[in-house]
Amino acid sequence: MPVHPQYAPEYKIAINGGNLPPAIRASIMSVRFDDGSKEMDKVEIHLADPELRLLEHPLLNLYNELSLSIGYAGLPLSEVFVGEITGRQASFSGGATSMTVEASDFSHRLMAGKKERSFGSLPDPAIILFIAVENGLIPLADPGAGALLSALAILLGKPRFQPNQSDFEFLKKIAAESGVQFSVEKRVLFFKVFQEFVPSMTLTWGRDLVDFSPRISIVGQIEGVSIKIWLRELKLSLVVTVGWDFDAERLSISVVPGIAEGVGPSKPKFKFLDQPIKDPTDIAKVLLKAFSELKAKLNSRLTGSGSAIGDPNIRAGMVLQLEGLGSEFSGNYRINSTSHSIDSSGYKTSFNLNREVIPEVFA
Repeated sequence: MPVHPQYAPEYKIAINGGNLPPAIRASIMSVRFDDGSKEMDKVEIHLADPELRLLEHPLLNLYNELSLSIGYAGLPLSEVFVGEITGRQASFSGGATSMTVEASDFSHRLMAGKKERSFGSLPDPAIILFIAVENGLIPLADPGAGALLSALAILLGKPRFQPNQSDFEFLKKIAAESGVQFSVEKRVLFFKVFQEFVPSMTLTWGRDLVDFSPRISIVGQIEGVSIKIWLRELKLSLVVTVGWDFDAERLSISVVPGIAEGVGPSKPKFKFLDQPIKDPTDIAKVLLKAFSELKAKLNSRLTGSGSAIGDPNIRAGMVLQLEGLGSEFSGNYRINSTSHSIDSSGYKTSFNLNREVIPEVFA
């Protein structure tokens, strides 16, 4: 084993279950893996092809299954991606020829085309099962997500309609309304309550954190979201406000009659949503929408991007603790996306993240 194995990056690419032939492996100039918590994962492999032998190689055909494992020589590699080859492109420049192979995780199947159809009174868990099987995926919900989906299906009990949306957009809407997250890992379609609330890794400036660029902005910031609800049976309007108490670090909810909406001190940072309520089941959806908007605004106040010595354990969705950045910027962040690149310069992991005011457990 090398004395410093962390400085010898290594990767393994398999296509249709088999390792790459030595000729293709020797042609690889760089490998990049992009991991996003809200979008599909992607891999790009850049190859030198001076004799144009790889452009039509059958192993690089579209729809072939591709997996990627990364890490360091002398240590077990971590499998970070399983998907399908979804694109190829060639480059003829300055007398040199090269090609790029693009692969996407299996969620790309959910993005193919738009559909307009009704699922009638079919509950959400059954709809998810139908769409997963339709796209060659295996549905799996953790106990918490399954309970939320089932409970809301019973509570709301309204027909589901897919209005000219891709399956990905439609499932994303179901997940958002139910307060859960969905992702595709290998061939499994997961629905789950967000999994991490405490840091699973620490990076320190000057040691393993190579660079970091934080940004604080108050543009578009709000402290709460208000919804005006009209109860036809009682001929009464109410204003429900979902806010965040910064001093106590907790949610605050207030309900006042609609007639008192403009009474009292002005709150210019509150955003008002006026949405009609057709029946009582709409109240839950409106409240979820208001809370989702509040969370998105508050959690976008402090964002940042950075890079670290390559580490396959740095993944989108995890909570990362940063140290050595002063009291304002040190602390816990949620990673939104990562990019792992291996080339002649070594192995580097770049990431985008944000400081959470309201944890992602509240979707």
